Amino acid sequence: INCGKQIAIDTKFCTHCGASQIKAEEPITANTKPCINCGKQIAIDTKFCTHCGASQIKAEEPITANTKPCIICGKQIEIDTKFCAHCGASQIKAEEPITANTKPCINCGKQIEIEFKFCRHCGASQIETEEQFTVNTKPCINCGEQIELDTEFCPHCGVKQIPTIDM
Repeated sequence: INCGKQIAIDTKFCTHCGASQIKAEEPITANTKPCINCGKQIAIDTKFCTHCGASQIKAEEPITANTKPCIICGKQIEIDTKFCAHCGASQIKAEEPITANTKPCINCGKQIEIEFKFCRHCGASQIETEEQFTVNTKPCINCGEQIELDTEFCPHCGVKQIPTIDM
């Protein structure tokens, strides 16, 4: 989409320039918001993007000893506040239901949707890296997915790779 070079059709990020290959045709609903990093629609209460893993808490918000992030929108609120002043969400955490469409995060154990690549609670990658290595592939330095040796940007997570040195 960005540089015009040929890449595999199912690639999420360009292996040459790192640009996202996902078109912005996703439906916007009252329960979703765009990721602050990749722009894909995610659940409004998500703390980490389920597509790129980016934290959804903006760094410019001042954090003090008397504040904490809202459990829904992530904005800083007073510690003893029962409802967020920014989004109105209750700050009382309820147990998350276990359904056929959820699984526990491999890092924190909280329930997440089965198809998520990153946990929306702790940001941990849900991709297990037990794939077989081949001579022409290497693991991504960020997500561990197998990628071709000459790939500049991981097609799974978009992170720029360290060039391999030929001996």
